[in-house]
Amino acid sequence: CPPNHGWRQNGATQCQPCAVGTEEIEGLCKPCAAGFANPREASHCVKCGPGTSSDRGRACKMNPNLGGDGQLRWDSRRFLRTWRNQTRNAGGFTRIVVEDRTYYMNLAQPMELPGASLEFRGHQAFVWEALPPRMSDVSTCPTEASFVRPDMLEAIRPNEGKPSGLWFNFLGRCFANGGELSGRRLHLLLSCHPEADPHDFSLLSAMEPPDMMTGCQDLALEWRTKLACPVCQEGDWEAVTPTRCDPVRGQRVTYIAPSGCFGGAKPPEDYWEPCPGVLNLVAFVVVGAFVGCILCCLSIYVLLL
Repeated sequence: CPPNHGWRQNGATQCQPCAVGTEEIEGLCKPCAAGFANPREASHCVKCGPGTSSDRGRACKMNPNLGGDGQLRWDSRRFLRTWRNQTRNAGGFTRIVVEDRTYYMNLAQPMELPGASLEFRGHQAFVWEALPPRMSDVSTCPTEASFVRPDMLEAIRPNEGKPSGLWFNFLGRCFANGGELSGRRLHLLLSCHPEADPHDFSLLSAMEPPDMMTGCQDLALEWRTKLACPVCQEGDWEAVTPTRCDPVRGQRVTYIAPSGCFGGAKPPEDYWEPCPGVLNLVAFVVVGAFVGCILCCLSIYVLLL
């Protein structure tokens, strides 16, 4: 059989391209082992990247917990539950418009995009990008609208620095230069912004929209969303005191999480404490009164002598 082709089942009469989720081993198409995946026909299984895992014969998907080990932690089950609820009435996709591009995204699983061009029918992807017709450099006729699809979730990594969030790295295929197949990556930063608009997407990299000659540039997008905020852990909470203090009641100590987390471990209860300096003043008065009493007693004793 040719490379990445084999007998899909015992008793088959001809070699066939090994299906998605399988690879050729000793002439037979066998499912990828757990922790490996193959999103394309007639290809080979590759190891799932950081933050992802797979069952036997399945695609790489988000791990239940991301981060941790003394660092920020995300609960992907909460993330996916919220995602599915928000996209239930849209076939699992959320539609994002960035400049002149339209993205159809499903971070939960790869899916076929309804209405895609004929050559993309039956294919599945996490993210689809639709480009408007563009003017050709050779003629005045506009090119057809095209679709590019990151169909493999390579890795999920915490963002290093501020704001807190997660990087989703996708690897896909892109057709450019008259149908030539090329690789393409999409880097999606989900950044923690609890008050952001649900559709607050923007291009991170200053790239021109793909043209006829170089239509497969990598892309970097940022999505500001509450979904990217990590789960609160006990060590996330820091005590904060007000700038002003009531001399009678004192000051109220509250707790905040600089990471912008939500859910998970609850903050410690607020409490009141004396204003800074008040305790020292009271101690000074008490000690002064005590010393004064001693001196007074010594004076009386001397007079009596």
